[in-house]
This record gives sequence, structure tokens and C-alpha cells, in this order.
Amino acid sequence: MDPCPECGNHAVVARTRGGDVVHECGLCGAVVGDPRAARGPQPLADLIGSLPGLRVVHGADGDPDVDPAEEPDRAQLPALHWQVLDGRGLLQLENLAKSLQLARGSLQLPWRLEVDYDRALVFALQPRPAAVDAAAVKLARRDLELLAQAVLRDSRLSWWVRPR
Repeated sequence: MDPCPECGNHAVVARTRGGDVVHECGLCGAVVGDPRAARGPQPLADLIGSLPGLRVVHGADGDPDVDPAEEPDRAQLPALHWQVLDGRGLLQLENLAKSLQLARGSLQLPWRLEVDYDRALVFALQPRPAAVDAAAVKLARRDLELLAQAVLRDSRLSWWVRPR
């Protein structure tokens, strides 16, 4: 079997998840294969929702079949919104920001972490393409899969702060 593309470790094992085969590194936990098989239909939302002190309040996959030029009201980019529930969530927010920074070189679009208020503070992860069109939606959806892989990998590394 090939070494892990993230860390070079040779202890990569095949696992069946959701009926699909993925390869997982025994050292860093990187998953090679379909990230949806590793974490379900919304892998990044599932990962963020599983972090201590965070709760996902909204996740949109985006719709690549909508042409924003013809239906501007229906054009939607993928995005995730979550709340920080306690101090543990603040640590995880910093971890997610670091992971986003490290992943930027492999992403097709610029992404931003933003803060808004809707009866409580809500944090959002959203792409910021030059234009909202079907191509941007497709690129953003691909980026979400890459971000899920990055967060999964990074959360197992020594720099990821684990709340007590």
C-alpha cells in the first residue's frame, strides 16, 4: 500500500465506511478516499458539530444546478454556521482558524470565518468568490470536502488544542 500522502507513514489501512472503502493513516488519521464515506453527507458539519463546545446551527451545501444569472434569488454558496457554547468552543474556534489557514494553499476559493449575531453569536465559514455562479458553487463544494479532510487530519496532530 502507498504511504500516507499527509505524513508519509506506511501504516495505512483499508476500512469500510458506509459501504465504501477508505484508507486511513494509523499515525496522523488522514483519510484517503471519499470523505463522504468517512463522515457522511456533510463531513465538515459533522466534524465541527462533534468538537467540544461547538454546535452547528445551519449548513448549506450550495446548489450547482442553479444559474445565478437566471435565478439570482436561488443562488446559494455552501456555508456552515455554528455557535460557541462555552470556553471549550473558543479553543476549537482557534483550532479551526489554524486549520483553515493551513489548508488555504489547496483550496480553489478564498474562505472566511465571520461573526454575526442572530439572537446569539454565530460563526460562519463561507467562500468569497469573485462571482457567484455555478462554477463557484462547484469549487466551493469541492473545497468543503478538502476542508473536512484537513480538519480531520489536523485534529489528530499535536498542535490541536484539546479542551479539558
